[in-house]
Amino acid sequence: MPDRLLPSLPALRLRPRGELLLSLAAIGLAVALPAALLLWTTLRGWDRDRRDGPRARQALHRLRVEQAVRTVERDLGVLAERAGRRLPPVDPSESGVAFATLLAAAAAGRIPEELPDGLLVLDADGLPAYPAPATGGLDPPEVDARGEALIGDFHQRLITQPMSDAYLDLAARWVEQRLEASRSPSGRLYLPGIRWAALQRMSRDDPRFLPTVEVLGRQVAGHGAPLLPASQRLHLARELRRIGHPVALPTEPAEALGVAVSQSLVGMPALARPDLRTTRHLFRFDASEPRGQVWSLPAPGGGAAWLHRRDRLHAALEQRIDRELGSLGYAARLVPAGGVAGGPDAGAAGVSASLGASLPGWALSLDPSVAEARWAGSARREAVLQVGSAASAALLGAVLAFLAIQRFLRRVRLAEVRHDFLTTISHELRTPMTSIRMLVDSLVAPDAGRQPRG
Repeated sequence: MPDRLLPSLPALRLRPRGELLLSLAAIGLAVALPAALLLWTTLRGWDRDRRDGPRARQALHRLRVEQAVRTVERDLGVLAERAGRRLPPVDPSESGVAFATLLAAAAAGRIPEELPDGLLVLDADGLPAYPAPATGGLDPPEVDARGEALIGDFHQRLITQPMSDAYLDLAARWVEQRLEASRSPSGRLYLPGIRWAALQRMSRDDPRFLPTVEVLGRQVAGHGAPLLPASQRLHLARELRRIGHPVALPTEPAEALGVAVSQSLVGMPALARPDLRTTRHLFRFDASEPRGQVWSLPAPGGGAAWLHRRDRLHAALEQRIDRELGSLGYAARLVPAGGVAGGPDAGAAGVSASLGASLPGWALSLDPSVAEARWAGSARREAVLQVGSAASAALLGAVLAFLAIQRFLRRVRLAEVRHDFLTTISHELRTPMTSIRMLVDSLVAPDAGRQPRG
């Protein structure tokens, strides 16, 4: 009959049996206890990581969002530096030239994504000198008086001359009297308006039509003195295009945006008006449309404020942060400070921080869902590896304990068999020897030779 896997413990007859049980327990504990401790320690560490992991990750999220806020601040400073040279406050009469020069410098060799959408040249009080709202006083009284006389004479000529001839004659006399800088009460120049009125009443076949268009086009495209208000310049450029004579005006989009921002400052109370020389301000022309919102960023030196459409600026900043933190599993989004779903202690749904003076009224929100998913997958893989390793160690310990106990019990059983064999042999040999000895003892006794009496 084959040996059983383990000898039957009750069948073992060694004494004392307590020592045998103690030996077996010592073997089991010596082999299995380390494995059990390893498994227990692994499970405790896994549970601790599960409890403390969210706090550790939240602290890391806060570090990341602080890093992103610093990136925004740095990039805004770089945008202002790259947009153009330092500009001290300029005289309003020179602001148009400064405007065109700064825009040309900003466009020369700059990265297209970082180009500003507009510009405000500021005066000493921090108000737009160009493009400025089309309001202002008249030039010196003697100029005004001469201009009024010419206009009165113009009305007399309308009786005897065609309107086109009367307007062209008025323009020529206006130049003779050096009234090019004379303005209307709203700040618009008279002379470009007179020439445009003449063009409207002239036939295109008139030999004077094209020269008049060219003169007006040069004045519309230039930014020298006398300075055309931006609103008047944009209007004349559109009208000249309408009659088939386009004007090359590279600054047109920037001037249109500057005019919109300047007009919004007109209706703003003085105490609520931002200091464009030092502060960043968001102008909202249409709160529901991102293109209707424009950021004003002060340029170095305080003599100008660069204008960036909110949608373009925010997209550029978000892409910059995504390039820096995207590989770590974060997605950036700029949101209104009052509409942030999660604060600095938010969970996986997002972590945010106010941008403060960088972009007043806005906050930076980081979505760590990709990072959280990566960490969760890594934690699961690590936990499976640790638990598998510990379980393997425990199983190996159990097998080793089983083999050790089996070997020990077989040795004990072998010892018992040897003991039984020796006992049996001793018994079997002792019985005949005892009989022989008794017989010998009887023979050697003193009365062994005497016969019993009958």
